[in-house]
Amino acid sequence: MITTVTAGLAAPHAAARPLLDRVEGQRHGRVQARRTYADGAQYLIFSDPTAGGPPPEWTPFPAVTPAAVAQLQQILAEEVLPLPAAPPAPAAGPSGGPATGAGSLTWVVYTPAGEHIVQTAGGLYSQLPPFVRRLDEAVSQGVVRAE
Repeated sequence: MITTVTAGLAAPHAAARPLLDRVEGQRHGRVQARRTYADGAQYLIFSDPTAGGPPPEWTPFPAVTPAAVAQLQQILAEEVLPLPAAPPAPAAGPSGGPATGAGSLTWVVYTPAGEHIVQTAGGLYSQLPPFVRRLDEAVSQGVVRAE
């Protein structure tokens, strides 16, 4: 799975356990993911096995505030961790993303006990479970603004 890629992560993050990965499975095995760490650092990765090119690599993404991290942790604890865990998606191609189909979201919550994986079907944003919108809002409202 693409979440095992460490290329592009800053040294402290390559060795640290993330807080959350949000992985979007797209058509033809394409995958886009956002990783968030407890210190607010975020990274983005995109993999398109059909396009060839270099292996996927994380790139820095705008960090979020400590308040946003706390809000994410609360949403994860209250709304995501109680959901039944899904089996890991089967690896396919260099991205490790879904081989076919379109529109799935996989949430990997990293806990002391291990990874808690929850999958939701893609589709209209308004039809996704409420926790999806709450997590996205916490990130978008908590972005550290450049000075």
